[in-house]
Amino acid sequence: MRVNIETLEKQLRRVTISFDAAEVAKVTDKEATELSSQVRVPGGYTKLAAKIARMKTIHDYRQIIFGRSREVLIEKAAEEGLRELSFSTIGRPELDGDAEIKSFSQGFDVVLLVEEMPTPATLVLEGLEFPGVAGFSVTDEDVKKAVDEELDRQTRYENMKEDHQISKGDLALLHLEFAAKDGSDLGVAPETMSVMVGTERPTPPFQPVLANAIEGRKLAEQVQVEFTWPADLPAAEEKYKGLVGKTFNISLKADYGRTRIRAELNADFAKEVAGLDSVDQYLAVVRDRLESARRSEVEDKHS
Repeated sequence: MRVNIETLEKQLRRVTISFDAAEVAKVTDKEATELSSQVRVPGGYTKLAAKIARMKTIHDYRQIIFGRSREVLIEKAAEEGLRELSFSTIGRPELDGDAEIKSFSQGFDVVLLVEEMPTPATLVLEGLEFPGVAGFSVTDEDVKKAVDEELDRQTRYENMKEDHQISKGDLALLHLEFAAKDGSDLGVAPETMSVMVGTERPTPPFQPVLANAIEGRKLAEQVQVEFTWPADLPAAEEKYKGLVGKTFNISLKADYGRTRIRAELNADFAKEVAGLDSVDQYLAVVRDRLESARRSEVEDKHS
């Protein structure tokens, strides 16, 4: 792991934590092994190594492995990488960009924006006077908005438990089987598909129906849906061309899922994001940060 620091403006710093290919491979292998015990892979694999190798060739499984590994590396960067900084930071670091893991054999960079904790001297700006300029006051609503944004950034995903009811924001990996209404052969093999409940993607057109069908369901609960593929809507993928213009049934169940967990404002949160002992201390730091930012803006405009 390598750490590079770039000064942007005022107290803002861009920190790049680089993981080499070996570090990425170690994380992705661990996540693939964990996932292999939770999902079913067509082909009847009995050996773990063979099953994992096959999973790495299937797009949806590969994306889940990359997504989970990305979360692990981002967390590691935020916890271990930032410890190497020579200065203290305010609040939780913010991701700069949407870098994704795209290969099992390449390195990965996590780029974070952090704010350096200002010294008392940089905060004592009350003595500056700018005629006609609004004051530096920060309202409770301003603080609440900043805290809500931080809580959203702290959203994480955890493996679903068997009794969890799938809801909006959850990620589910579905096992699908297709059957014609008239008993004819559709020519479509069983497959796996990942869906994010509450969001829609344009292809295939039945994907939103599946996402709606599993909402409120539990893992491994079998669901049946009927879908008519419009005759005037071509199939973007070759494997679905036999479905165009037909009404068919889809049998599905979620073999695996990740549920969205939004952070809560409590003492643990204050400790995690700012190293503070209480919510009141955290709110005070947020207010100081906002006031400092507003003072800096005024100073820049009138210097």
